[in-house]
Amino acid sequence: MLAKIAHCQAVAALGLDGFEPALAEIIRGKDGQWAQFVGCIPETQQPADNGRCGVNVGTLVNVGTLRVGEQNWIIGDITLFIGMGGPTYRVIIGQLPASAPT
Repeated sequence: MLAKIAHCQAVAALGLDGFEPALAEIIRGKDGQWAQFVGCIPETQQPADNGRCGVNVGTLVNVGTLRVGEQNWIIGDITLFIGMGGPTYRVIIGQLPASAPT
C-alpha cells in the first residue's frame, strides 16, 4: 500500500515520464523485494505535529529527492493517521532521469 501511495504521488508531482520507477514490479506483485524500498524514519526524525488535534486521521505525503553519489533518487515520506501520532514511512520511489536538472 505504501509503495502505491508513494508512486501515485510521484506521478502527480512529476508526470508519468518524469522519473524512472523502482516500484512498478513490486506494485504488480511480481517482485517481493519491497523491504529495500520501504522503511520507517527513526522517531527522532518524525515530522512535528504542528498543533494538529487527535481527530485529524489524515495522511501526509511529501515527495522529494535524495542525492546518493551520482544518482538522484525520488523519495516519499508518508505519515498515516498523522493526528494520532502515526509513524512516518520512507519509500524509495525511483530515480530522476539523467537528463533531469539537479
